[in-house]
Amino acid sequence: MISPLRRPRFQITPIVETLEGRVVLSHMPAIRATVVARAINPSDGSGAGAILGALNGGVGNEFVTLIKKQVRNVNSVVLQFATGQRSTLTVKGFSIKSPHFATAYAGPHLDQFNPAAAGAVFLKDGRLELAAILRGPIDRPEPTTYVWGLDRGGAAVGPDGFGPAGVRYDAYVSVTRSGSDLSVSFTDLKTGKSTAIDASSVRIAGPTIRVFLSNPEALLSANGKTLSKARFAFWTRSGPAGLGNLGGSVPDSGTIPIGVLDPRLTRR
Repeated sequence: MISPLRRPRFQITPIVETLEGRVVLSHMPAIRATVVARAINPSDGSGAGAILGALNGGVGNEFVTLIKKQVRNVNSVVLQFATGQRSTLTVKGFSIKSPHFATAYAGPHLDQFNPAAAGAVFLKDGRLELAAILRGPIDRPEPTTYVWGLDRGGAAVGPDGFGPAGVRYDAYVSVTRSGSDLSVSFTDLKTGKSTAIDASSVRIAGPTIRVFLSNPEALLSANGKTLSKARFAFWTRSGPAGLGNLGGSVPDSGTIPIGVLDPRLTRR
């Protein structure tokens, strides 16, 4: 029997709380005494917990670094989410939203199909990290595919029914999880070639999935576009084709630039 959606936990409530003896977001003094997620423990498996964990230096903190380079007052943005003034944030390399399924989605309404955030960033060691946070833990055996569509320059709208309507991409990285089995691949839509990627490149922890690609130049240097100009979008799927199998996407429409923490890419 398919379990129902968990109680919404992505909202943030103005209350005073502590986390394992520490004030949540203790490094953000402007809000630490007034704001905390209902998911108090960042390891509880929820998307909100994962985001709090990243803010406190845990998994995904590299995206917090990326955001701080672009957003003058992160405290203010967090407070806007907390008080309902904001439901989305998109910057270069990262997008977050209040999670919701795609309108046409007809697959299992499970948290692992419902994305809350997604990111793509060139790390300082030269690797490309693709990441996403789902509304809840990736822990059910139902086959789920996570896709990062890539626009390497001059991309056309992707194949009908595979990605979100109107999104332009000419390649994609996909991770399909079925029980404990993982299959990972890179597909070039220009050549029609699909290349397997070692499953050891994938890290899944609670609601967070990350893929680390050690040779991004080989994947993204097509069409004469520099690596630092490539764009991406993320979506989930419960089946191989048709918009009825597309669970949700981040951002809700279009693509966003891949982020850069590798200073070498500013010159390429």
